[in-house]
Amino acid sequence: MLGTELERVNGESLNLLAGETIFREGDTGRQMFVLLEGTVEVYVQSDGARIPVAKFSPGDFFGEMSLLEGLPRSGTAVARRAVGLSRWMKRLFASWRPRTARSRGGS
Repeated sequence: MLGTELERVNGESLNLLAGETIFREGDTGRQMFVLLEGTVEVYVQSDGARIPVAKFSPGDFFGEMSLLEGLPRSGTAVARRAVGLSRWMKRLFASWRPRTARSRGGS
């Protein structure tokens, strides 16, 4: 993406405290997140137990599969430390359509 295109999809900044839930397993995905600071853990519930499946550090992004595929969230994301996030809403992606070789007359 070029500068102006990146500005058009720039997300909303969020700050959460340790222990706060970002999204829950089964939720509809209407946004994805870029982790700017802190640590996020994703877990799934199985037989009443929390099973960690992913851990994210600054620079990582998460939640994109549910957003792009329209599927329910596959896990619950929780701030393990105070976090700074950039939240990118689905409507931002709808307004940004990348050019493809086909749209420029390529094959």
